[in-house]
Amino acid sequence: MRGSPSRRNQTKMLLVALIEYFCNTYGDSPDANHRVFFLICQTLRSLGFIDAEFVDEVASVRSTFQQAFRKLFYTAVQTVNNQHVPRIGNDQRLTVHNSRYRNDFVELGLLGKGGFASAWKARNKLDGIEYAVKKIRLGQDLEEEFGKDNPYEKIFREIKNLARLEHQNVIRYYASWLEYDDSNAIHKSSEDSDESEFLDNRTEASQYESPAGDSSCSWTLFIQMQLCPTTLFDYIKTRNQEGSTDAIDCHKNILLFSQILQGAAYIHDRGLIHRDLKPSNIFLSSICSEDWVPKIGDFGLAATVLDETGDKTIVLPTSIVSEPKSQLDMDIPDGTTTSQTLLKKRPKLPMRTRTIGVGTRTYASPEQLAVPAQAYDEKVDIYSLGIIFFELYQPFTTGMERATAIDRLKDGLFPDGFVKRFPKESALILWMMDKDPAKRPSAHRLLEFELFAQATVSIYLFIYLCIYNVYLFEFA
Repeated sequence: MRGSPSRRNQTKMLLVALIEYFCNTYGDSPDANHRVFFLICQTLRSLGFIDAEFVDEVASVRSTFQQAFRKLFYTAVQTVNNQHVPRIGNDQRLTVHNSRYRNDFVELGLLGKGGFASAWKARNKLDGIEYAVKKIRLGQDLEEEFGKDNPYEKIFREIKNLARLEHQNVIRYYASWLEYDDSNAIHKSSEDSDESEFLDNRTEASQYESPAGDSSCSWTLFIQMQLCPTTLFDYIKTRNQEGSTDAIDCHKNILLFSQILQGAAYIHDRGLIHRDLKPSNIFLSSICSEDWVPKIGDFGLAATVLDETGDKTIVLPTSIVSEPKSQLDMDIPDGTTTSQTLLKKRPKLPMRTRTIGVGTRTYASPEQLAVPAQAYDEKVDIYSLGIIFFELYQPFTTGMERATAIDRLKDGLFPDGFVKRFPKESALILWMMDKDPAKRPSAHRLLEFELFAQATVSIYLFIYLCIYNVYLFEFA
């Protein structure tokens, strides 16, 4: 097992792929073959020969290795039959790279990058629709982030939780898959694209390839998500450029924020805490005319922890930051945490102490930043939403002005004239940003407030009218 980490990972994957092939060839039935394969691999894992290469989520990668080995085998047989034995050189390698991403998508440009992940705009060759495709490198960096005790299983479990989210105010998940990354070939694949739209992004994309010279990555996880044209951050930035409080559209603010609350309530009902709600993580799409529909996104990936309550196991998903930083949103380190299940109509579990510093400092709650670490729950998202709600009503001309105002807001101080101009909104902001998490309202309770309750009725009426208009257009 000497050589680079990438070569060692490749060797382990080949070993497991051949074991699976052997079991499928000589076993009695598919179900029995899988159990035998799993038992053998568990034994090898306990001896330290393999890691997570045998889990079901990696089956597609093993299949690629099996195909490559079969090709190598038949090539060798043909060579021997022809009585011609080629000289084996150090530059010859087992070719296992067969990218679904390169085969099915045309990469159009870089959307963002950070840590061990990047997001790309890509068009599917079959349906012609553009998607946001996130690439997460599963290598040494990820092991350092989540620990070496098989972080991949935690990642796969989190993907399954993400796939279950289906709400009009949450970014839609389409698919995910693993690919073997041969010396960062996946990240460099875009250089082969002849699409003119991507030419301007090559310089930025090259900065992402092999961070700090690391070539130990062997797998890349792809997540295909809904692509939205803009974000709430861009919306607020454009609004602020008008430079006047007269540009504030109170009705639109309520419509937008009430939908964000609906998305947050849905997420919390399913036991998920976002932990990094901010304008750049709230995407905007449009179903008709120029009215925006906010969608909470960029849940990132994190370790999923099992909490044992009696003889019942509950999956507890969490989230980390992996999107790029702006000048005003300074990311702070993340780590493996324990979590709390908050499913609707399910008894609350006791909160656990978490790793500090998860999220973006500007929007992080006091308990997220506390030293030593404190226990916290979904109310950290409510705190962040309070700051977002404030930004919808308060324009800024400079980044320094914004930073100062938010720092004062955290001490309960509003800009001059804000409370007089927006009394109900001010009361809600202070409620959401209470330093005591127990005193903050839930997303469901906020939706019962008169401002948002009226907006919710308007939203559903708006959606109905849009669907009705589309129906009339289609059958006119």
